[in-house]
Amino acid sequence: PAIDVDTSSGGIGATDFEGGWTQSGGALSWIDAGTQTLLFERGGLRTTVQYTGPQIDMDALKAAAALLVTPPS
Repeated sequence: PAIDVDTSSGGIGATDFEGGWTQSGGALSWIDAGTQTLLFERGGLRTTVQYTGPQIDMDALKAAAALLVTPPS
């Protein structure tokens, strides 16, 4: 199930879900075991943060997304 989350950076909302798309041999396939995906848009650009591995805390994905969302200073 997808969960809407706040990246806590610039008011950008995101959607978190288990699973994600991967490319293999020129084709896309869905993977759900051990994959977490965080998807958000900013300024018309859609960004996907996908993690595959042992279960991690949502705060880790949100921190990665915040680095991508925060405008450069």
